[in-house]
Amino acid sequence: MTNLQKEHLKYRKDMSIGKQKLVSNLSEREIRRQRRQWKSRQHRSRAERKRQLQNTPRTPEEHDCHNSRQKERGHKCMRRDQKAAYRRIAELECELAVEKRKVEKYKK
Repeated sequence: MTNLQKEHLKYRKDMSIGKQKLVSNLSEREIRRQRRQWKSRQHRSRAERKRQLQNTPRTPEEHDCHNSRQKERGHKCMRRDQKAAYRRIAELECELAVEKRKVEKYKK
């Protein structure tokens, strides 16, 4: 029997003996009290979960999965521009080498 099933059986038993009531069966004062308890319990639970997440080291894959579409597009444009610049530099270096050879040829 799983823990969830045990909790469900306990809930059913408590409901049948009147130990636990439905919110619709509570008075206004009890409803406010119960909701306050739920709110504080949820607050503690979220704080605990947040604290645990901060303590666990993140892997590089987790960092990559939160990239936005706009950021991806920006990186793509940057890479394209860099590739174009590298191609242009390579062409200019080739032209420079050709011109240097011509100058050396006519120096002699």
